[in-house]
Amino acid sequence: MISFFLFCDNGVGIKDSIKDKIFNLHFSITGGSGIGLYHAKYIVEAMNGSISYSRDANNYNTVFTLKFPIYEQSVSINN
Repeated sequence: MISFFLFCDNGVGIKDSIKDKIFNLHFSITGGSGIGLYHAKYIVEAMNGSISYSRDANNYNTVFTLKFPIYEQSVSINN
């Protein structure tokens, strides 16, 4: 099983020419540090998940999808 979260934004979006670079360390077009999405990807992948960027032309200019596996764990309580 997989759990997923969508983060959507209807702002200006991300240009197609840079979409393959947005998760790279120190990549920024705004003069920022360029570590935010890099760290998000690092943390999500450390939890065996994935993060991806897409566009939803009908509603949102930016959609980030985070997917995480759901592990079933049985707990035994001994009295």
